[in-house]
Amino acid sequence: MKSFTRNSAAVIAGAMLTVSASSQAAMQTLMGDDLIFTYDDSTLFGTANVVGNSIFFLPTNFLAQATNTDGAVVVTDLVDIRIQVKEGSTFLIDSFALFESGDYQLVNTPTPGGNVDPGAPTVDVDAFLQVTSNTHLCMMGGFPLPCNMATTTDAGTLNNASGNLEQWSLSAGLDLDNMPIWGDDFDVTVRIQNTVEATSLELGDSALIQKKFGAIGVDVMAEVPVPAAAWLFGSALAGLVASRRRR
Repeated sequence: MKSFTRNSAAVIAGAMLTVSASSQAAMQTLMGDDLIFTYDDSTLFGTANVVGNSIFFLPTNFLAQATNTDGAVVVTDLVDIRIQVKEGSTFLIDSFALFESGDYQLVNTPTPGGNVDPGAPTVDVDAFLQVTSNTHLCMMGGFPLPCNMATTTDAGTLNNASGNLEQWSLSAGLDLDNMPIWGDDFDVTVRIQNTVEATSLELGDSALIQKKFGAIGVDVMAEVPVPAAAWLFGSALAGLVASRRRR
């Protein structure tokens, strides 16, 4: 695991973050056990709570609804969460776990004669999760850029047309150790983007899907200092090499 000191210049994405924060009037900061979370509560994700080193969102209006011949109704939004290790902490950020859930409803009215119409209503939800370092550069495509990694996921096939509210959930994870040049960090920006889609093509049909819960759990690892004995050994070895060269 690669560790970074707190004296590292955190200006890689600092200018970007400053511009972003200045254009939004709803930035909130919450304290966790070892971490500081800063985010914009004016998105569809809504307000958040922090428990331990996890941040939880409870959206109340993140939904897509289509009835009769509305066609496809798509709703998408994102939230950026800056996560910093508290000053003086001996922990570093290591990995992230995303979990989201909600419900959906499909009403598929039979056509005359009792056959299910071919234009059945549908719903879909997906998530994009990205982590970007505010402290460290990685070579990407031959250029030094802020280290980042991302993944996408969805809730699978949602096709229960019972007419009742049915549950959906999705999950994803990112581990900084999967990029050895990065390994761990103490100041990152996590982006979550969700898209919900409801489609209804026929009279009497309807589709609704909504996100009701979202959480990011952050795993922190103790920063492992180089043992004093190792420093002494390294110094002695360097001195021995220098002495041999002088001879």
